[in-house]
Amino acid sequence: WNAYPTCYGQMTLPPIAAIYPGHSEKAYLAAYNLAYFDNGFAKDMNASLVAGLSVALTLDAGKMNHEQLWTKVFEAMKNTDPYEYNKVPWCERSITKWMYMADMFVKEANGSPAKLFQLLDKQFMYDAKWEAQVPFTLIFSVLKICKYDPLAALQLSIEWGNDHDTYPQLLGAFIGAIYGPDIFKREMKDTISKRIQLDYDENIDEWVNTLMKIR
Repeated sequence: WNAYPTCYGQMTLPPIAAIYPGHSEKAYLAAYNLAYFDNGFAKDMNASLVAGLSVALTLDAGKMNHEQLWTKVFEAMKNTDPYEYNKVPWCERSITKWMYMADMFVKEANGSPAKLFQLLDKQFMYDAKWEAQVPFTLIFSVLKICKYDPLAALQLSIEWGNDHDTYPQLLGAFIGAIYGPDIFKREMKDTISKRIQLDYDENIDEWVNTLMKIR
């Protein structure tokens, strides 16, 4: 990847969270150690996302509002740090930096998705849109500008364009982990399952069962 810190781990590693629900450090370490394809800060960033997902799987969406749920996820990502990136002197941990940037973009956009997309275009003008920081910043930006409404954010994650298969895939993993499969209508799930079966000869239920056996 020409030394780019890519989003490759963001696409391949999220299912690891299902093996370690509620155990963010174990999920982080498993993802970090498996990610031979990640380099630079992407290794930490992508493992942190899996750590956040592991906590998301244990949250009760019926007992907290949207913002409270996502705050728990953000805290898990920031605080899970077995290799102590947070203590490295003279530089900021990447997930801290890009979480802050997402907040700043949303504040400056003042409720306007079009303005948010302009800010993202300017920020990432010279970046490949599959570098790790781009999906990371995009999904949390749209989530916050939608006031944490999961399906609105999922739709908006596609609207920016660019690497628009990666963005909803990553955000969708978090939404499914927090709210469960019932957040998606039956027709939506059936369509996706059918297309995956026809296009790739893969069955989602078989993969779920495999993960449960590993767990």
